[in-house]
Amino acid sequence: MLAQSKIAAAAESYEVILQALERPEDFGLNLREHQLLQKDRSTGYLTTGRVLLEAGRTDDAIRAFQALDRLENSRPGEHHLLLARAFFMRDKLPECETNLETYFRSGQRDNSSLILLKDLLEAQGRSDSLNERLEQLSVDASDATPVKMFQAQTLLDKGDATGAADVYQKLLDERGEADAYLGLMRVEIVRKNPKALIVTMNRAVRARIQLVEFLPMTSQVVADEAFAKALTETCEQVRKDRPEDMSPAVTCFCATVAGELEQWETEGRLLQATLELNPERKLAVSVLTQYGVNLIRQQKYQEASQTLRQLISLPAAKDEERLFGLYLLSEAEKLSGNSAAALAAIKEALRISPGVPRLHFQHGSILAEAAQYEAAEEILRRIPIEFPDDAEHVLSSELQLAEIFSRQGRWADTITQCRKIMAAENVSPKTLRVCRTWLSNAYVQSGDIASGEKVLEEVYEQDPADPGINNDLGYLYADQGKNLEKAESMIRIAVASQPENPAYLDSLGWVLYRLGRHDEALVELKKATADPEFRDSTILEHLGDVYDALKQPEMAKQHWTEALKIEQESERSNSASVTRLVEKLKEKAPDSPKSTP
Repeated sequence: MLAQSKIAAAAESYEVILQALERPEDFGLNLREHQLLQKDRSTGYLTTGRVLLEAGRTDDAIRAFQALDRLENSRPGEHHLLLARAFFMRDKLPECETNLETYFRSGQRDNSSLILLKDLLEAQGRSDSLNERLEQLSVDASDATPVKMFQAQTLLDKGDATGAADVYQKLLDERGEADAYLGLMRVEIVRKNPKALIVTMNRAVRARIQLVEFLPMTSQVVADEAFAKALTETCEQVRKDRPEDMSPAVTCFCATVAGELEQWETEGRLLQATLELNPERKLAVSVLTQYGVNLIRQQKYQEASQTLRQLISLPAAKDEERLFGLYLLSEAEKLSGNSAAALAAIKEALRISPGVPRLHFQHGSILAEAAQYEAAEEILRRIPIEFPDDAEHVLSSELQLAEIFSRQGRWADTITQCRKIMAAENVSPKTLRVCRTWLSNAYVQSGDIASGEKVLEEVYEQDPADPGINNDLGYLYADQGKNLEKAESMIRIAVASQPENPAYLDSLGWVLYRLGRHDEALVELKKATADPEFRDSTILEHLGDVYDALKQPEMAKQHWTEALKIEQESERSNSASVTRLVEKLKEKAPDSPKSTP
């Protein structure tokens, strides 16, 4: 039971052991067997009491520790600390203090004992005496360092940064205690002194303090955003002015701080600086990985690929490090549109570790992005079969399949797939919302507008403030020429959330057109098409319709023609849209070029 961390169940057995220790005759144990039970580390009073205490059987634990105390003739030891803790939990403070003082007479100063002392004095209203008592405990301790470290931390917790710094500095000067540097770092964080913190961290690294030891302080630094920003700025300045004074562990720490603040450019510069400082192999691997992720976040996919290729080519890189590097490389290449390189990277990752479902999902995702739908579908369908216990990637593969069906215009398959996902157990609200959106679109595209509208209305009832749902349902109403005033209000909620979103602006222009407010519609649709790099056939068609309503046939013809060209050249060309645009051009602009079959 202990091996399985089932403490309550283990305590049931230890209750029996405690009975046997106390009354061996009830179990038919002779003297030798009873002594073996006492002396065996796994069944003696100390372990028995410890398990019972952890399981919350405090009174039974006290019985065990007191029996051990009698057996040891009250010789000071660890059981007195455990007994003190048990009495504290029972709110028996005098008994707690007596046993804690007995434990201290052993010369031991376990950190948990100092915490218990602090808690006891607080419970007795004697917190002011803690510092004096710690001073006393440091005098006759077998090792005073833990007491002094604890004393400094309590001073810092009380806001006495100067007092804490004095204790830490004394530990360094008199004992050469390198861990005191960690304390001095916390002091400078409390003081909000970025330059002093940088200096202290560099000194700590020279004293062989590892990055992993002060990395947990990141949360303390970022708790004050202004201080955190000042720290990253100071780090960059010191690196520029005195590079010889800077350790790669320190620039890496500051890069992590910038990452927590989502200052991706700053994080990237500091990671690059770390690499330029020639870090040792383990840190270099970590930084190259972090830098690859950073460059992907900054959408610098080519640079990300170069960095990740450097990572996986390191001669000393372990398989798991290369594996993650290859996964990230496949993502960078996928996002840059280089599907061949992305596929090569993920296939190499699968060669190293074929039993990782995340890699199989990534393989399918890359194929889908490259419009190799048949191959993608085959891989994604295998994931729930081969990895049925990996709920995350089973769901991800099912969602990816629904998206693939939607991209291909396989509306019946999309509907079936979405319904399958929605019927599964423990589906998150976010996933349900995505599925319902796809389901609604599939119904509408397949001609069942009523079902598509019903699905969106169900989602809208659950979250009437969601911008995307307001836009989608409002557009559907507008497209049918119904509930137009309500549709306008809904779409304006979406536009207010993202004023430059072309899809939302198109919806607003379209509902205004349906309301007969053509001049207003023209303003919104012009905004929707303002970016010359973004050309959408539906928005351009709508703009043509508005120009037509405003009796500007040449402008209408121009936009319909552009919309037709985009639609015909699209990999997912919609035949209904092509036919509709051709008919408009024939009717309104008979001299215009005919569409390409």
